[in-house]
Amino acid sequence: MKSLKEKVIRIINEKQMYSLMNNTKWRELQSAVKTLQFPPPYQIKYVHMDTLYPETFDNIPWYYGDWSNEAITPFYSIEWIRVQPVCRYHQGQLIDDGIIDETNEFLSILNKYSIPYEELNGTYFIYGYKR
Repeated sequence: MKSLKEKVIRIINEKQMYSLMNNTKWRELQSAVKTLQFPPPYQIKYVHMDTLYPETFDNIPWYYGDWSNEAITPFYSIEWIRVQPVCRYHQGQLIDDGIIDETNEFLSILNKYSIPYEELNGTYFIYGYKR
C-alpha cells in the first residue's frame, strides 16, 4: 500500500502540477490567522480527493474555519484552499444577521507573508499547486 505522500506525488506528476506554497508558508498563514477576530471559514480541495469540503461555499458562512493541524494538514496534499474572510452572526428574531468582515486584515496577512492568492467574488484562493 502506497503512502499518502507517494499518492499525492504521483498525482502531481501525472497532472503536471507545480507548487506555489511550502510548509513554511502554510504554517505562517495558519499562525497568522489566529490573530484575527475569528478564524475565517474556508473550502478546501485536496490533490488526492475529488470532493470539496465543505461541498458548498456560496453564501456568507455562519461558522468559523478550523485552522488547526488536525483540520488542514498535511500541507503537501492541499491543492487549494478558498477563504471567505467574512462571517454571519445571529442577532435576534427581528433583526437581520450581522456580518463581521476581516477582508482587509486577511489581505494584510497574505501580503505580509508573500502568500500568492487569487480573488474571486469576495473569496480568496490560495493554491498549494496549479496546473
